[in-house]
Amino acid sequence: MKKLLIISLFIISALSFADNNPYDYVEDKLQLKYVELTDGKNKLDIDDIDVGSFNNKIYVNMEVEAFSGDGGWSKFDKVAYDKIATQIADDIRKMTNTSDKIEITLVLEREIGKDMLLHEGEY
Repeated sequence: MKKLLIISLFIISALSFADNNPYDYVEDKLQLKYVELTDGKNKLDIDDIDVGSFNNKIYVNMEVEAFSGDGGWSKFDKVAYDKIATQIADDIRKMTNTSDKIEITLVLEREIGKDMLLHEGEY
């Protein structure tokens, strides 16, 4: 009886810590593919990528981390970024079997000070 109680307690605790985010696979694939974004001259080091949905709409939050400044965003070619963001959205649509627009947000996560929204758009 004691063994059964311990086993059931272990199973319950394991299930309570299990993450049921259906986009974990998508996040993992994107984090492997998009470690950094480059426009040919400049690069943005991507610290984290989060994928989720809200009101049946898929969103992506990409974080660039910097101690100071803007993480290289001011020098980054915005047309090249739009092409990369479109490719990210296409990758997500393929993995999730959808044709919906994907909202992609690029956020600067500062070590000191407030985080800053660098770019936001639907692709």
